[in-house]
Amino acid sequence: MKEAVILQSPHAIDPMKQLTEAERAELCRTRLDETFHPYTVVDVLTGVYHRCFEDDLGKYIGQRPEEFLTLENGWKVSGARVDECRISRVEALFFQPISDFVVELYTHAELRMELVRTGNADAKRVKRIRLDVRLRYCLDLRPCKLTCVFEKAVVKETDSLIAACPGEIRADKYLLPVLQEADYPRLAKQFLEGYGLSPKDIPLKAEALVRQMGLKLRHGHFPENGVMGEIYFNYGHAELIDPVTGEVRDANIQPGTIVMNAAACANRGMYNVTLLHECAHHLLALKHFLLQMTHGHQFCSYLCKRKGIQQHGERLSPVDVMEIQANKLPGYLLIEAESGKARAEKFLASYPDRSVMGMRRLVRDMAEYYGATQTVARTRLQAMGYGSVRGILQSANGELVPAYLSDLRDGQTYTISHSDAMKEYVSNPTFRAVLDSGRYIYCEGHFCVNDARYIRVDHMGCIHLSVYAREHMAECCLVFETVYDNALKCLINGVLQKGRGGRRQIKYVNRNGESPVTEEGRKFQRMIADEYNEAAMFHTSFQDMLVRLMDTRNMSSGQLAEAAGLSSETIKNMRNDPKRQFGIEPIIAVCIALHLSPDISSQLIESSPAKFQRSEEMSAYRYALNHCYMWEVPRVNRLLVEAGYHPLTDVVDGYSEDGVRLEG
Repeated sequence: MKEAVILQSPHAIDPMKQLTEAERAELCRTRLDETFHPYTVVDVLTGVYHRCFEDDLGKYIGQRPEEFLTLENGWKVSGARVDECRISRVEALFFQPISDFVVELYTHAELRMELVRTGNADAKRVKRIRLDVRLRYCLDLRPCKLTCVFEKAVVKETDSLIAACPGEIRADKYLLPVLQEADYPRLAKQFLEGYGLSPKDIPLKAEALVRQMGLKLRHGHFPENGVMGEIYFNYGHAELIDPVTGEVRDANIQPGTIVMNAAACANRGMYNVTLLHECAHHLLALKHFLLQMTHGHQFCSYLCKRKGIQQHGERLSPVDVMEIQANKLPGYLLIEAESGKARAEKFLASYPDRSVMGMRRLVRDMAEYYGATQTVARTRLQAMGYGSVRGILQSANGELVPAYLSDLRDGQTYTISHSDAMKEYVSNPTFRAVLDSGRYIYCEGHFCVNDARYIRVDHMGCIHLSVYAREHMAECCLVFETVYDNALKCLINGVLQKGRGGRRQIKYVNRNGESPVTEEGRKFQRMIADEYNEAAMFHTSFQDMLVRLMDTRNMSSGQLAEAAGLSSETIKNMRNDPKRQFGIEPIIAVCIALHLSPDISSQLIESSPAKFQRSEEMSAYRYALNHCYMWEVPRVNRLLVEAGYHPLTDVVDGYSEDGVRLEG
């Protein structure tokens, strides 16, 4: 027997009820984070309200059979049964009142209609029908109500919610908005005008918007790393900072409260963007949280942190989608396209040129003028057609890359991390051949032609791109393209950007079948003179070469063992025992620990008893040997481990000897 239909969620809150201290503590204790497993509309309908879709549809057919079947004269429906009712998707419009939120379940149904002839009970027929139908339910998402009513079955496509309002923003199965790139400007305008503000209000006063929305603003103390702010959708608890004394006190928090971590906001732009980020969460995620409360997820708040790297291939969770949307919307709220472009032209007219320095200044001036962060200003400028700023505030390997000018189309870049480069080196033989030619050197996140015009060496021996190179990247640097395998599957470099989903891969772009260099066959600069002098001293013996290199680097066996993550006994055997066999990994570790250039390390390995094998892992080791030889061995090991390969030795930066990660 089917369980009786429940109209009201058992998790509805009685606002008149007096909570005990224990009940209040339980209600206020839980925050939402990235480990949250959310419920869908279908989960709520079946798990909370115990709706049986076959029963709802069957009852409706019995009341209105003419909507499903055109009857011949003299025939009527004597009975109807739903043999199959398969839910395909949830359809809804996002901007609906929470007290009357309508959802439709797009359903593939198989019906069995029993027909009988009027006046002749023996004349019977059975009609089987397959059709697509929408089951419409109305939800009251208010925490004190949380009710659900089945309204009707929608047979005609033209009568559906989506068909009636084709231009409106839709909601997904989690009641989060489905936003395309073109939706953000319209959404920002509607958002501001709905609260009596205008995109022309420059700079936008974020705190005024908070007040207009009826939200409360508090400043809090957050012991968690990377926390920027917190938005409360339910009753909660926080440590607030007294604005007069600066003391920290415990406080109960009401729904609709934003608690800001002012200490983490280093400047006005970061404060404004963070505050608007929280406002965007309230606008775009409130219905999602109310849906979760319907099923019993009584999360008091959502803690907004700077997120770490998400592994490639992982599907975007609702938390990720919320972050993408809340990261994007503040830029459109702060910098409207028409006025933003006019202001950018005024700034550019006041600069002497459009060099790298000019583009950096444009980003900085736009951020200051609109009260935004430089990252938001750069993103908006790029969207408004100023592609040259694409090379400003880029990062690779966890560090900012010095600014450069870019003339690439959307989706292409000159910047690539070591991790992505290693994966492409292993999988792409064309890219591997280009790097193995020795013509390119990895510098500041780019693969650049190793030529004196493009590469300079500072007084510490570190290499950098020249000013000329940064302003002529097409002439000297390899181009890569960001490719997405599937829609909405992973983040981009751990940074939530642009709502462009998919499993990201960075691919080498071999334009026109040639390497992207203007002078084909150009001779690249020879290695530093003293390195070649070192090479000339070497004999064929591996032991003799290793001893000479250690002497040149002034390293003892103990020092080399520590740097390479090997035992002193292993180093001594390498130096003194020509009959001893070693794997390729410890020899590569020694080469990196000695910071040998690719040419010299190649000669040392050639004279050793170990050889490279043909495998992906060996290709990864070769990449590390050729392009990471100035790193410390533990750092190289970490790169290998996090790319899915075995480390050269057991010493891995950020991990214990047992392989346990030491940091979050």
